[in-house]
Amino acid sequence: LELDWVHGYRGFDSRNNVFYAGINDKRVVIYFAAALGVVLDPTKRTQKYFRGHDDDIMSMGIYQPDGNTCMVATGQQAASSTFVWEVPSMKTLAVLKTKQKSVNQIEFSGDGRLLIMIAEDKSVVVSDWKSQTVLCNTKGEPAVTHQLAVLRDGPSTNLKFLSVGDKYMKMWTLNGRNLAATKVLVSKVGAIQTYTCISELAGNFYVGCEDGYIYLIPPDYKAVKSKFDHHNNAAQNIEAKKLGKGRKGGSITAMHMNVENQLLFTGSKTGTVVCWSLAGQSPSANFCFAVNEVASNILAKHVHSLFMRLTKTAGEMLIVIGTRGCDILEVKCSGSGDATLFHDEVPSKSGTRPDAGVLIRGHCNDELWGVDTHPSEAVFCSVGDDKTMRIFDAKTRSQLLAVPLGNL
Repeated sequence: LELDWVHGYRGFDSRNNVFYAGINDKRVVIYFAAALGVVLDPTKRTQKYFRGHDDDIMSMGIYQPDGNTCMVATGQQAASSTFVWEVPSMKTLAVLKTKQKSVNQIEFSGDGRLLIMIAEDKSVVVSDWKSQTVLCNTKGEPAVTHQLAVLRDGPSTNLKFLSVGDKYMKMWTLNGRNLAATKVLVSKVGAIQTYTCISELAGNFYVGCEDGYIYLIPPDYKAVKSKFDHHNNAAQNIEAKKLGKGRKGGSITAMHMNVENQLLFTGSKTGTVVCWSLAGQSPSANFCFAVNEVASNILAKHVHSLFMRLTKTAGEMLIVIGTRGCDILEVKCSGSGDATLFHDEVPSKSGTRPDAGVLIRGHCNDELWGVDTHPSEAVFCSVGDDKTMRIFDAKTRSQLLAVPLGNL
């Protein structure tokens, strides 16, 4: 037996874990499911797998030095190794034995030489992955860490990165083998709260917050300088249809920075995505759309991952989105801000799928507890802890139906 297709991905309890990569002028989508690193070709609708892990993957980071190859780092739960592997060859490049327990945050340095890992045991490790050498291993913040982001233009010899989490923001600096941290103050601009995600541009860090604001931390890294609201007028108009007027939108749950075009993408718990231009003196919202209005049958619309790439058409972009409901979808946005579900799948013998553009669907909580196959057709169904029954077509590799069962 050979593994042919994996339905679903781990999006219910992890974020910022779906990526685009350009390999030989073709786009692939990289993510993880269970103990597998998955590389999906959305056009041919095929998957390749990295199989080095022996337990569920919890974190992923990528580094793409050129258009022919991409390095991927993945950390898993429990005390085990962290792997660095290559796309498209799927070969293992390094095995890092850091003795950390459950690595849930991982990121490459700006030049790709170093790897930063934060684990559930609160340890912070910086490794030179090519030589498989641990440069430093120190105790981090006692609170939960939700994301880390690296200063891209800084050299590895003077590595700087920001980590954020429950009521804390810390700037870390590596000098030799010494890793020092200083707290970033909220100042009078914001409030102490849970900080959920980060992006970096030209030395400035943008931090997504639980209250729906994005904080700006300038290059002195001492305190928050300013803030702006994800739930701007455009987002409020969309949210009012679903939430009702006067209700405040949810927290920022995902971010992606397109450095080349100075565009920041923010996604929220309400399912809205906003594109910000950072080219001017202050951020301005280019466009906004809601995930559940672009795609149908989205059971849990919280945006848990965002990644953008430009197309060959001027002003047009593709955004791959991972949701709390463990759906992965591609959205095409035009220069005017129109957002539509996108697909360029090669039709199979069974024809084009009815939900083409939704790359992956699957269960979205903990474990599965039942599966059964149709007696005569290539169809199967499953049930699990997310209290849904789902029916899948094995030929088209797609979900046909998801039925919420409620609290039975």
